[in-house]
Amino acid sequence: MEFRLAGAVRFYPKKNGEFSLYQFAIAPEFRGQGLARPLLDAVRQGQPMRSQYPATLDFNGCYERIGWRLEGVHGEFKHWILD
Repeated sequence: MEFRLAGAVRFYPKKNGEFSLYQFAIAPEFRGQGLARPLLDAVRQGQPMRSQYPATLDFNGCYERIGWRLEGVHGEFKHWILD
């Protein structure tokens, strides 16, 4: 049986129980299969996860598609929460 890496998450658990997301990726051959949200949910185990991303980049649409909520725009960054 061959195993392939489908995705990865880089995060930081905070003292208040939340998580800060630094990076996540889904391998190209696994994209579009709905894996991003279950991967993030497995990491955060029901706790809120926060992220910020440059406001001008198209990837912000990915946050919306997988259920993140926009908390606001501060300077050049959009601030997102997955709760």
